[in-house]
Amino acid sequence: MPIEYGRFIRSLLPTFIAAGEYALAVQSRIRSRDKEGVRNLFAAALTDADLSIQTLFEVTLLGERIPVRFAPEEAEHSLNLRYFPPDAEHVFWLDPVNGTRFYREGFPHFDVIGTLTHGPDIVAAVVYLPAFGRAYYAIAGEGAFTMLQSSLLGEESPLTTEQSQANRLFLEGCDPSTEQQLRAQFDVVTIEEYDRHPTPQWALSAHDMLTGNIAGVAKTNAPLIDWGAMAWIVEQAGGIVSTFTGGPIPSYLDFPEQKIPQLLVARDQETHERMLRALRG
Repeated sequence: MPIEYGRFIRSLLPTFIAAGEYALAVQSRIRSRDKEGVRNLFAAALTDADLSIQTLFEVTLLGERIPVRFAPEEAEHSLNLRYFPPDAEHVFWLDPVNGTRFYREGFPHFDVIGTLTHGPDIVAAVVYLPAFGRAYYAIAGEGAFTMLQSSLLGEESPLTTEQSQANRLFLEGCDPSTEQQLRAQFDVVTIEEYDRHPTPQWALSAHDMLTGNIAGVAKTNAPLIDWGAMAWIVEQAGGIVSTFTGGPIPSYLDFPEQKIPQLLVARDQETHERMLRALRG
């Protein structure tokens, strides 16, 4: 059975909304289940919300008999993974609570992310920000869109990158040399800054490449399941995505854990060229 990408994504939007409302409702009482053997504090954080939202999507996809394989972030905890068709052409990837450490510490900077792939290609993606009540999504052949929760059954608006902050970059995992080169030309914020000095005033996340609060991002070991989905939506909205040298990014599926070595995202061609010039020194 062929999948109509637009219908598939739009039919799942109510599930994203329900997942987000649940996450907000239990956030202040959430129980942490940190992953063992993971040094990165953001990657290590795991909560009951991650597992409950994952199950919600499993039940929805299976109940609607959508012919996809399911690839959730917490696959080892899945109760239903064996019921999905192992040979389906399309794969639905889920990050049930992206930014779990922010989430469990009471911050609003978390999201629910779903990505549909066909072969090596992303063909649709959704990023839903529960605390802000807004969804960002893109569909191959249609473009990128945004919608407020309050208008879920109403109008969607085209998403563009024209309103991004002109000079702010967000970095994660970059070596000191790369960070220094970009700081020479841009106002740089790194996730490691929060990691070293957590502060209640922190107000930035990777999803700000969608909200317009940043002009670009640089990320090493970028996973398909979150950074890849957000970058793809930015690209569909008119942004530029490349490696640190300006080349096309490889397929995430060709790398262990679906993490590509380098991801550079810019709101427009001019910002992208400035970033590349800075990296060339």
